[in-house]
Amino acid sequence: MSRSTGHPNPTIGPMVRLRGLPYYALPLGGIGIRPDGTEENLNADAEIHPTQGVRVFITDVLRESSLFIDGMGSESGTWRKGKVGNILSGRKQVEFYKRVVSAKDINRLRVYSQHRLVKDKEVWYARRSLHLNQNEPGTANWTEFTRDIKENHARTEDAVSDDVTAKQCMRWDTNNLSVDIGGEQWNNITMAVVEMRHKMPVRMARRTFPVVLITASPNRSEGNEFLVISIPIVDFQTTTWAQFAKEKNQVVAAYASVERFRTLPDDNGRIEWIMATTSDPKGSVSRLMPYIEGTTMPGVIKKDVEMYMRWVERQRRDGGQPEQAVIPPQN
Repeated sequence: MSRSTGHPNPTIGPMVRLRGLPYYALPLGGIGIRPDGTEENLNADAEIHPTQGVRVFITDVLRESSLFIDGMGSESGTWRKGKVGNILSGRKQVEFYKRVVSAKDINRLRVYSQHRLVKDKEVWYARRSLHLNQNEPGTANWTEFTRDIKENHARTEDAVSDDVTAKQCMRWDTNNLSVDIGGEQWNNITMAVVEMRHKMPVRMARRTFPVVLITASPNRSEGNEFLVISIPIVDFQTTTWAQFAKEKNQVVAAYASVERFRTLPDDNGRIEWIMATTSDPKGSVSRLMPYIEGTTMPGVIKKDVEMYMRWVERQRRDGGQPEQAVIPPQN
């Protein structure tokens, strides 16, 4: 799909967009998860291999996500660098970036019939930070990042913040799945639909964000890397498998994000953590976003790093995962 859009800017694709994807765009072969944790194989009568449809979907998403965030941190990149902030009592710096995708560019990238034309540009905010690959206060090692962010992403979101509750509603069997991205094999792949419920300030309704969550790593002999991608599902509340999105007194909102972790061999093996996101809280708050997000978003995305580092330090002391982690393990 993203390979044949003919778009003049090859770093922009149709999949990882704030306008999201319709439920029917998800590949066949999914597994629905009921509130009691029991599962149901979907499309079982279609006689398809579990990875047949998901391979193309994941290939397009991974290729598009890699191209979109490439260049961050370089002078010739497509991201505009902003201020540098401090976290963890000034012990670490975070670089901030911004990228605007015009409505015209987005509307050129209509793949599905339910992809609506958008009126507004897409504003992405990103952060980039470097971390010592060590098990010590203020940082995390590669094993911890992989376990917490890649293998248990929704579980960790749920545990790190009291304002977030996560629920896995669907998953795909991606065991032994490998995809080719530009001649490089990617594996250790997971794909699920997760509902993320966020508490909001007083007098504001809770927000539920249904997303398809994909993680993957390249198969390399040198260096480590993985991607974590979230794409909104715009009509998930109409499906059998939605839980939070069907509740009353809340708003179904949207966000898209791309995170990349990788070790930098020319920088003493430090770990680079990039997170880029765009969001729409929907409701009345949505009208205020163009006026406030430029000043608020850097602080919001910076806080995530601080919260995770403090949480992982508590986990080391406690010796394990927290009891409030409610997401069932993959596969």
